Amino acid sequence: MAQVTYDEVLRLAEQLTPAEQQALIAHLQELAEHRALTDDEWDALFDSLKMNIMPAAEFSLRRADWYDDDGR
Repeated sequence: MAQVTYDEVLRLAEQLTPAEQQALIAHLQELAEHRALTDDEWDALFDSLKMNIMPAAEFSLRRADWYDDDGR
């Protein structure tokens, strides 16, 4: 069997239809669920869940501003 490079896989995945891409993603996620993640894989997964959005200008850390109560 010929060796396939990562770049070739990416190029081929980009040629798939959106439905095929979703099926590929589901398949890879299922494979990943059946084995333990390495530390690097866990870090990459965690980083992919982070959002790069700044809080609104009116953001407040005060509980009273969020719940409008006396904290009890």
